Amino acid sequence: MFFSLSKFITFLLDPLFYIFLVLFIAILSSRFSKKIKGIFLSFFIISCAVTTGFITNKAMGYLENLQQSSSLKDHYDAVIVLSGMLNLKHSNQQSLMFSTAADRIIKGIEIVKNKQADHLIISGGDGGLLSSGKSEAALLADFAKKWGVSEDKIIVEPDSKNTFENALETAKVIQKYQFKQLLLITSAFHMHRSIGCFKNQNVFPDLLLVDFRSRDTPSKDFRNYIPSSAGLNNLSVFIHEITGIIAYYLTGKAAW
Repeated sequence: MFFSLSKFITFLLDPLFYIFLVLFIAILSSRFSKKIKGIFLSFFIISCAVTTGFITNKAMGYLENLQQSSSLKDHYDAVIVLSGMLNLKHSNQQSLMFSTAADRIIKGIEIVKNKQADHLIISGGDGGLLSSGKSEAALLADFAKKWGVSEDKIIVEPDSKNTFENALETAKVIQKYQFKQLLLITSAFHMHRSIGCFKNQNVFPDLLLVDFRSRDTPSKDFRNYIPSSAGLNNLSVFIHEITGIIAYYLTGKAAW
């Protein structure tokens, strides 16, 4: 009883629920004509639908299934971890603020510590519009050292600001060290765009997908069909990624 009640209360506390509720009341009580009200109401219904777990789970699942993890080899020259998992404003050498994409670096560290790869390449600087002056790759390298990866096994690519630059700059590292057997790790929703960029640089790594965002939720769970902040976040990720895939394809920055 307590468990069910706590879940229901959590749902009621979601701010997006109240935003949509207020908008719905405002539309119905407005003095607009029936035609204008109909347009607003249609937009409202669509907005509600696309921020439900049911829709956003399907959307994220689509992205995550565009690529599949490879059957891993016994040994790699290097494992490549793409950044995009830290809040740089609140991260420093003493303390890091991770997002859910922390799976990327954790899996990379695990593979190197298990001696399945000789080197850990961490790629990424600061992808924000307003630079923080910090390199995410450098901070993650310190994190890897604290978790037992020796400094001589870590290679930092500190300058790239987006996925295309991740591939471009990492390709230079690969050429410099003459690495052959490679494993690329990134979030499942991000892998399709990532491997397209690496292939465009004539780098063809094995793939390891982590940080899955889609969920298998019971179809009878009413929360699946209610707008939520989590659904809105997944919708934002989906739109960002689809836009990136299309833009990279049209500008020749990725090849599939």
